[in-house]
Amino acid sequence: MITLKELHDKVKSDYESGKYDSAKKFYTKGSQNKANYKYTYHGAEKNNVSDYQRGYTQALNDYNNHRHFKLYPKRIVDFLNKLLGNRLIEISDFIDGYVTAKHEIKRNN
Repeated sequence: MITLKELHDKVKSDYESGKYDSAKKFYTKGSQNKANYKYTYHGAEKNNVSDYQRGYTQALNDYNNHRHFKLYPKRIVDFLNKLLGNRLIEISDFIDGYVTAKHEIKRNN
């Protein structure tokens, strides 16, 4: 089994012999293009869909993709929401939409 020191020595000798030069060129070249690259988190993009509608849509997707409906801890979320001053309202609304769609689907089938 290779020890950490042996691994370090191997990586060091490979680096000194130039085995990582192609990667170095790639990352150096990429750093020149960083000014043109847009760093965004996809979840941060504005979407006008409500949390309730997202839950409703998720239940429909689960049904259409033949997945089991999820069981969300609605009572616990509502209790914590009251305790935390409505900081979990988005989660609560999502669950409400999910449960509504689930009941509608079960009622129609």
